[in-house]
Order: sequence, then structure tokens, then C-alpha cells
Amino acid sequence: THFTLHSEFHAASTLYGGGTCISNTPNFIMAPRSQALLDGYVSADAMYGGGTNDTTSTGPCLLNSTVLSKADADCNKIESLISKYSKADIKSGQMPEIQPFYAVFECQVNGVLQFVDHHEKGLEFSAKALLSQTEKVMDQVSSKKRGGQSMIMASKRTTEEIVENCLALQAFLTKNRSTLLAVSQKADAKLHTQCTKMIESSVKANLNSVLVVVLSDIYATIRTAEIKLGTNGSGNEAAVWKAPSSFQRNTTKYWVKEENLTKLMLTCAAEAPLLVYGKSGTLTQNRSVGYSEGDKLWESMATPITSVYFDAPDMSMYKKRLARLEGAQLLRVRWYGKKMPQGSGIIFLELKTHHEQWVVNKSVKERAVIQEKDMPSFLKPVAWSTNEAREMILRASPKLSPDDLTKSTNLLYRMHQLVVKYKLRSCVRSVYARAAFQSAKTNDVRLTLDRHVTLVDETGRIHTPDTASWCLSDEEAVTSAKAVMVPFNVFEVKLVGDSPMPAGLAALISDGVIEEAPKFSKFLSGAAAFNRVSTLPYWAKHPAFAALFGMQNKSKDPRAYTSSIDPCDCYQLFDIFGGSSGDAALVNSSSARKRNPLARFLNPTAVPAGTAEDANRGNVKIAEKKPVRVEPKSFFANERTYIQWVSASLLLLTVSSILMGNGDFSSTAALISFSAFFLVIYATFVYFRRIKLLSTGKGQGYIDHFGPTILALGVGTGIFIVLCDLFVGSDVLAFANHGRRLNFSANRRLTSSASSPQASSMYESPGYCVRQPITGINALTFKPNDATVDIERNSLLIASTAEILSLPIQGVKISHLLHLDNIELGGLTIVGNRIFAISGGPAATTLFEFAWTPMGALEQQASWVVWDSTTEINGLAFVPNDDDDKNGQFHIGFNGSIHIYKLPGREDPSLVRVESLNMKMIGLGLGMQDKITSIHHHEGVTYLLHSQHNALHAWDMKTGEFLGEIPLPRLNTPLSDEWQGFVFERRPIQNGGKSLRGKKISSNLLLHLTLSAPPQVWSFAIEEDDTSRAHFLFQDCAAAATTTGSNNSY
Repeated sequence: THFTLHSEFHAASTLYGGGTCISNTPNFIMAPRSQALLDGYVSADAMYGGGTNDTTSTGPCLLNSTVLSKADADCNKIESLISKYSKADIKSGQMPEIQPFYAVFECQVNGVLQFVDHHEKGLEFSAKALLSQTEKVMDQVSSKKRGGQSMIMASKRTTEEIVENCLALQAFLTKNRSTLLAVSQKADAKLHTQCTKMIESSVKANLNSVLVVVLSDIYATIRTAEIKLGTNGSGNEAAVWKAPSSFQRNTTKYWVKEENLTKLMLTCAAEAPLLVYGKSGTLTQNRSVGYSEGDKLWESMATPITSVYFDAPDMSMYKKRLARLEGAQLLRVRWYGKKMPQGSGIIFLELKTHHEQWVVNKSVKERAVIQEKDMPSFLKPVAWSTNEAREMILRASPKLSPDDLTKSTNLLYRMHQLVVKYKLRSCVRSVYARAAFQSAKTNDVRLTLDRHVTLVDETGRIHTPDTASWCLSDEEAVTSAKAVMVPFNVFEVKLVGDSPMPAGLAALISDGVIEEAPKFSKFLSGAAAFNRVSTLPYWAKHPAFAALFGMQNKSKDPRAYTSSIDPCDCYQLFDIFGGSSGDAALVNSSSARKRNPLARFLNPTAVPAGTAEDANRGNVKIAEKKPVRVEPKSFFANERTYIQWVSASLLLLTVSSILMGNGDFSSTAALISFSAFFLVIYATFVYFRRIKLLSTGKGQGYIDHFGPTILALGVGTGIFIVLCDLFVGSDVLAFANHGRRLNFSANRRLTSSASSPQASSMYESPGYCVRQPITGINALTFKPNDATVDIERNSLLIASTAEILSLPIQGVKISHLLHLDNIELGGLTIVGNRIFAISGGPAATTLFEFAWTPMGALEQQASWVVWDSTTEINGLAFVPNDDDDKNGQFHIGFNGSIHIYKLPGREDPSLVRVESLNMKMIGLGLGMQDKITSIHHHEGVTYLLHSQHNALHAWDMKTGEFLGEIPLPRLNTPLSDEWQGFVFERRPIQNGGKSLRGKKISSNLLLHLTLSAPPQVWSFAIEEDDTSRAHFLFQDCAAAATTTGSNNSY
């Protein structure tokens, strides 16, 4: 019922013992290349086995995927054994079956810890020994003895070897820790154990930071020695650094995972020395090989930093900083140390001002020093003079020079003007520990690492003139909804001027150790996390920030913890100075909870609580990662482009005016005038759209494909008209209006034949060609797009723009059956007692089902979305199955295509699309502009109405066979010459035939056609041609063909 962790070394096998879990301790200290360096290693080798192979120790090897599968199998076995226990027994842990698992698991964890600790101490003491030896080399270089250069090179090689061993040990630790966590998560899920907490609290993510401190001293000593030899610049690394009052740097920010800190800090130490404020010289004082200084950097050398950021109630500073507008400012107060200064304690007011590249000034951070007790007065929204600012500066810094005093006074006065203007109040607090790498003698390159960045909501305590506290005090109560941790450590590279990026850091970027985070801001993160904002920073898209910004459901925890939240407690909580082994160690340890109850929720994986409204921010916009840099010349360029478009419109209007004077070209002139008007409207639209894009900093949407295309087509059309007019000799557009009634030559040249007579148009003939009366209908609102036959009620159902009407075959009064708002019906059909219509609304293309009411009207029964955007409707037809007329498929035409769907039931949530028709085959031999306007199925044949071709095409949809073309009656109307819809009707003949408007007919087949402009409905009696399928005979009144005789046939 337990398993033994298999292990293997993989790449680290030669370093950690050759592939067995019990082996000789490896020779971790590389052989020195100079006899002069050997003395400092003797004691370390003797204690930790660095120079001999006769000392044995237990050290686990790299765990692999075999462990996970074996652990999963054994957990399944134990899970079946403990299924007999109750929930109370499981909760109490009284299950002897899992004790062997606990024992083996704890043994493996202890093995990892012992192995890492053993080699970690060996590295620490070896590095200290090398530091002592390097200092001796420094003394020899200072005394100008021979061999200094070779000794420095030997020290550099040995340092590189120690760094390589540190990185290998870190890789070993990371791999084992991740594998143990995977095993523990399986055990927790199946065996109800607490193994994950055990790993998080005991197995640290990084090596002790004392290694970074010692190696930084080694690198600094080597650099100083090289300087004295004249091989590496000039100056002295041992100088004391002083912070400047004004900063102008190019800052690049990166995110760093916890397990990558060791590699990052070792690389930084190689580029610049570790900088500790107020200290100079060598930072490693204790050289004893019997005492390990552990996590020295984060426990005693990193600087605790607390910043409180200010913003207006409407978050105006947040909005400007997020948009990176020119002149956007940020005001904050900052102090250093574990406790907030009180009374006469010193705090720093900092003002950041962003400047764009097109501005002469660079982005700058300015700092003024005041006492903490002056903050309430500073935040009062009352106008100042420079005297009040001067007095505040003198109370904090009475020994300032006159120039510095004037500069600081003016800066503080400008800061207070911002407070008055925007009514600033405390908004967000950030708390973190900072390690800095920088030469004390220059500010050209500064590398900072902010660890465990915690953001606290400050808006809960609103400052008023009667309130002494201007921000959350150390004893203020904080709920779990008011604090959250940034999921990454923040690394910043700050360069002055055009200083190049250090080569070592560039390699880290390519290796993925650090992830670039341009313009990442703690203030923007906290302000967006705790306030309702319309736009989130771009890093809200990163999965790691989902919890911080409320992009996923948050757990509610209304409990308040009334303990101190001072920076000391926060840093103890996050183990920055406490020497524990990981983030979760203090979060899950009882000692941390005793120090600060905030440990219960200030967790790298914790999700801040919030209201139900805050839990879903899916509709909030997210800013662009690289917004467009908007300069004034961009707006000027947009204006120039607009003026050029208007100039082109004026040119077209001029040409139109010239043509308007010639009566033969009036139609052409009208078209050009309309084009000029359209061009102005379109240019105005593009102009304002680009202004919006520039104002919001969007990086896309500026390219205009439509406008130039239309302009090119317009110019091409004009050239075409001119060339055509050379042949025609009259107004080309007038020619185009009746071109379909002229006979063209075989080679399709634009010349007409005067000898070819125009075909006659249709006319009314009782019993054969009947125009249905539409008495009582407004012709401006009636647009008969399609029709279908209601046999039971002996009427035509007409689909108009937004309504369905009934036109009785033997009556004269048309009736309104249904009205729908904001849609346009484009197709209509009947399936049994179900009535269907297709519409292209403003948001979607929808199929509706209607049913008859007892009052003789129609009401909507169901609807299905066919397409999620508005489309051009091309018809609706129902094709029944062979054995069942009430079941089949819909043929729906939209956007120039015909798609086939299953007949839905009323309860079906959506349509099921079966297939689509080959439109190239259907349109073979037709023009590009010859579109389908209506589809109907009649007696096994599907008919498509090609409006511009003025014909029906008959198809057998089962075989795909084209059955023929049926020319339609010719129209003679001033507005339109294209039919809009049609439907066939089979009428049984009784007693010699049924009447059509009171007349006897010889045929039992009718064709009803609809016209939209002007609105008309025609009915034609047709006879079937016995020689072929889907061929019909029209009467002379229909004028459906060019041949003469009583019957015209295709």
C-alpha cells in the first residue's frame, strides 16, 4: 500500500552521483586552476566532501514522470482501502493504511532537503573562501606585483564554475519540488492528506540568497582589481551611493517567477554589484565555514518599500496613465523600512510625469521630502502659496542649499496644485521588498528586483479635513477583499540615455527566465483591481492576472481581521526577512498566522473577495499592449487627408456641372453628382473614425480599403463611359436603361441594331393574365417580396417589408395578418399547417414560424437564428421528403448562397445545417450581377428566380440536373423591370375549370408573380408542355418569348 519514489539524474547525473539515490557525495567544488587559490578550500572540502570521494550521503536524484504514474497507481490502491472509513475518520486522519505512504513521502522530502542543504552550504563556504582569496589577489594588484592579471583570470574562471554549480543545483531543486508537488496533489485529492501544504512549507523554491551576496562581492572585487590594472573603466565600487532627487531613465520592466530568482540575481550580480542603501564595501563580513547565513539578502539587506498612490474619485489619473497621454502624471508618497513613519518622520513625495517621444522633455520622476505629520495639510483641497510649501520643505530638510530649496518648494507647490485640482485621495498602497544592483559611483545602469508585491486598497479610508489619518494606519482593520498579491516578482532595468542592455540580461530574455512586461504598473494594477474602471491594463489578458482583476469568479470572505498591516508584518508574512523556505510556508504556518492574521489571505494563489458585480468583468475593455503613439502631426495628417477627399469630390462636382449643361448627358451628370456627395459623406465618416482611433490609442483600423477601391472604380467607370460614348454618340446611361431591350451583336459590342424591333410587353387578359387588385394598401409601405398559396383559405399570402398580408384569389379586399417591427421578410412558404418566413433583421437573419389564430390572424410560434448578422435574403423553399409531405428540408438563400437545413421542430433550439449548393454550377452562364431573388419547390422541381435574367431556372435537386429555363412575362413599368417573387399553384378542374376573376380557364396551373416597385401582384394561367418536364406554355398576353403565335414555348 505504499510506493518508493524512483529517481534518475538525467542531465544532472554526473553532478549528483551518477544515477543512484545513495552514492558518494559528488565533488562539488571544482579543482582550482591556481595553486595560490587552494588554501581557502581546505576546510570546506574536509567538511563537505568537496575534495574527496570517501564521504557518503543520501541524496535523491531528479524525479521523472515514472514517479507520477507509480504514485497515481498506489494512490488508487490506498483509496480503495480507505473507502470503508467515514468522513469523520477521514477528516481526523485516523487511517493506518496511509501511514506507510506518509513515511515514504516524508523520507523523500527529507532526502531532497538534506541533499540541497548539503550542497548549498558547500557552495556558500566555497564562495566565501574564494572571496577571501580574491581579496588577496586585490592586495597583490594594489601592490603592483607581477602575475596580477593571470590571478584575476583564475578567480573569474573559478567564480564561473561556482555559478554554474549554483544554477545546476537550482535546476535540481526546481525539478524535484515540482514533481513532489504533483505527487502531493494526487495524494491530497485521493487520500485526503495535507501533503501539498507540507511541500509548500518545507521545500523552498530558491537557493539561499547569501550565495548572491557573496558572489556579488566577488564580482565587485574582481571589477575593482581590473580597474586598478586599467582593463575595465575607472572609479571605485566601494563608494557610498546617494539617491538623486530627479530621475530621467529609460525603464524596461519584466515579470519573474519565483523559481527563476536565483538565475536572475546571479546574472545581475555579474553585471552590477548588490547595492544596499547606507552601506559600502564588502557586504560579506562573516567568513566562518561553520556558520551558514541562509537567506541573508531577503532577511536583512533587501529594502522594505511602501508606496501610497493618489487618484481622483473619478480615477482621472488612472485613465490618463493607462492611455499614456502626453503629460500624464502620477503622485505617490513613499517610505522605506518596516514601519510607517510618524510625526516628524521623513517621507518622500514623488511626482512622475510622462512625456511622449515627440516632446523635447523626457519622462521624469521628481522627489520632495516632507514630514509625515504634514501630510493631512498637504492633502487639504485648499489653495496654497509657495510660503506654505517652503515651510514644509524646511521642516524636513533645514540644511538645503538655496537652489535645492527653491527647486523643492516649486515641486511641492505643483504637487499640491494637483491635489486641489483633482481632489486627490489615497487610492492604492503597494508593499514589497527590493533588491538593487547598481554601481555606487554611477546611475547609468540600475537593476531592481521587487519581490512579493502586495497591493492594498486605500479607498476604504477617505481623507477629510477633520481626519488626522491620511491613509490606512498600521492598526487599521482590513478585509480579505482589500489586499491581493501580484502573481510575479517585478524586475526593472533602468538605463540612462542610450546605455545598452547588459548582455547577460539579454540572454535571460531569450531563455524565457524573465518575461517582458512593457509599462507594467503597480498603481494601474491596484487601481483596476479595487475600483470600477471601464478599461483594464493590457496584462489583464495574462492568465496569471485573472484572479487579481476579477476576470474569474471570486470567493467571498466577509470576515475582517483586526490586526496590524504595517509593512513589518507584511514582510514577515511573505518571508522577505524571516528566513523561511517559501511563500506558502508562512501563509500556511501557524507562526505566520500568529504574527499577522492577514496571512490567511495574502497568498500568491489567493483570490481577492468581491461582490457579485465585481466577480464578472467580462464586459470590461482591455487596453492595447502597444498603443499608437499619437503626435499632433497625426491629427494634422488626418485633416490633410480629409481635405484631399473633399477636393476629389469638388472635382467630380465640377465635371458633373459641365455635363449638366449638355442635355444628352443629364443622367451621367446626376450619377457623378451623387458620387461626389457620397464621397464627401464617406470621407467625413473616415475622418471622425480616425480621430476616435487616435484619441484612444488603437493600433489597428487606420487602413482604408473601401474608399480607394470605390474611388478607383468610379474613375474606371468614368473612363469606360467616355470610351463607350465615342461609339454610341449619346448618353451612355440612357442607353443602359433600355439596353436589355436592344439586340446586341454576337461579339457583345455596345452597338444597337435599329432593325431589331423591341419585344412587346405583357398586358392584362381576363382569364389568362390578371393583375390582382390591392385596394386599400399604401404603395409606399407595401413591398411584396415573396408569396405562397394558402389552398385551404383560397388566398395568396404576401410577404411584405415587415408584415404578412392575405390576398384572396376570388376577392378584392386584402387583409393584414401580422406585423413585425424592425425586420424585412424576404421569403415565405407553408408546410402543412405551419407557416414559415425568413427575414434579414438589423442584427441577425432569422427563420420565423407562424400559426393561425381563431380570429383569422397570424401569431409567432417560434424563431431560429440562421446567421448571426444581417444578410441579403435570396428566398425560402421547402423540399419535402418522397414519402412524407410534412417532413423535409429548407432551402434558404442569403448572401448569394443557398444552404440546406433540416425542418425544425418548434422546441428545437437551433437549425441543423445539412449542406450548401454549388453556386458556381447554379450561376453557370449567368452574369455576375444576376442574383437569385426567390426560391420555390413545386411538384418535385425546385425553381430559382433570376431577376435580371427575367427567367426561372428549373432544377432537380435529387440528381442535380438542370431541367430548363422558363422566360417570364416582360414588364413595362417606369420603376423596375425585375420580378421579386413567385409561386406556382395547382388548381383542380371541376365542371369545366375554375374561374380566375370570373372567367373560365383551360389550365389547372397558375403562376403568381410579385413586383416591388411599383407594388404589383400578377397571376398567369399556364399550360404544361407534354414534351418535356418543367416546360410551360404562356399566352400572348404574357409576352414571355420573342416568337409569335397564340402560344409561346421554351
